[in-house]
Amino acid sequence: MVKYRWVHNGRVVGKGTVKVIRDKRISYTFKPNESHKGWVALEIVSPRYGRSAHNAYQVTCEEPEPPAPPVETAASATAPEDYTGACPITRVFTGTVSVNRIEPGGTTVQYRWMGPDFQGPTETLTFAEGDPLTKNVSHSVEVTASGPVQRWIEISSPNPAVSATAQTQVECQPLQITILNIQRSIDLSACGTPGYGPAITFSSPVQVNGPVRVEYRWDFNEGELTVPGSFETTGPSTVTVSHRLESSPLTARDLMRVRLMITSHNVSGRVLDFTPPPCPAS
Repeated sequence: MVKYRWVHNGRVVGKGTVKVIRDKRISYTFKPNESHKGWVALEIVSPRYGRSAHNAYQVTCEEPEPPAPPVETAASATAPEDYTGACPITRVFTGTVSVNRIEPGGTTVQYRWMGPDFQGPTETLTFAEGDPLTKNVSHSVEVTASGPVQRWIEISSPNPAVSATAQTQVECQPLQITILNIQRSIDLSACGTPGYGPAITFSSPVQVNGPVRVEYRWDFNEGELTVPGSFETTGPSTVTVSHRLESSPLTARDLMRVRLMITSHNVSGRVLDFTPPPCPAS
């Protein structure tokens, strides 16, 4: 029987006894936890002392990659143009939410729109791998009174951030609806039936100073023919309304009166009196 021991850097780290016939392979295993140099030797304790040469080694441990820095976020807010006109009016703020990088599997950002005496609901943006680092957002405000309107974006995760404040000015005015004029366009190519006049298209620009639904009515020859219509606007606008009278005895009258009236609001109408041109003789 052979008694032996392992010596590691001058310290006995293992002992054993083994039966040897001719030769026998034994081993010693250790698990380093840092980079270093050292040596290992095998000593025979009995039946006769002996020692191997120092078996030198070097261990180089790879340094673990440092953890990725946290995702940084930023936001910006932009106000719409100042507004003067009828209220209530919807004003739309726009903004951006940005990240400096996107994590494997995607990055989620939680944000909300804020304002004086206003706190919007928390909203979520997801940045998938490969997405742009900036996404656009928007926020609508219904304004009912004159004054400044302020909004900003507040990011709550993955790290807090706040945009600069965006401001727009609103000046509310009484609703105004104005019929500017009545124009006519004669189409003699529609002539052909004896006793019929030409086709005539009437049009009128109607000016409004805010969001509104307008109902109107064309009246031809004091009620002989009436044609209703309507339109809607989202802000100050000029809308052209029109109606075409096809060739008929109505358009062959010596005198025609055309009236455009606003029926949904108390607004002055417009009247056009004119004599339609006769159709050319065939």
